[in-house]
Amino acid sequence: MMGFFSVKGANVREILPGARQRVLCGREGKIMMTWYEFDSGTELPVHSHLHEQVGIIVSGEAMFTVGTEQRLVKDGDGWQIPPNVPHGVRFRRDTAVIETFHPPREDFLR
Repeated sequence: MMGFFSVKGANVREILPGARQRVLCGREGKIMMTWYEFDSGTELPVHSHLHEQVGIIVSGEAMFTVGTEQRLVKDGDGWQIPPNVPHGVRFRRDTAVIETFHPPREDFLR
């Protein structure tokens, strides 16, 4: 894809109860951008993957754990997670997030 895209135009996938994902771009193998909507109280358990991950809270609030560090992130706050570092998050309010992954997550494209 080249050009423009819309969050509203991307397919929605429920990744777990209270968590919705839209893959915005990244099907060409360079970098992937995703949009998430999380309901208050949703938790993503600690996990790791070989992808570098960078994200920002568009609106909302969450308690992130990255490695051994824990931090409350709010509107405009972001994170960078190197490959294979354990991380998890609990959303304290309804929250919208933009994240990028390198390389793109093949599992998100299925």
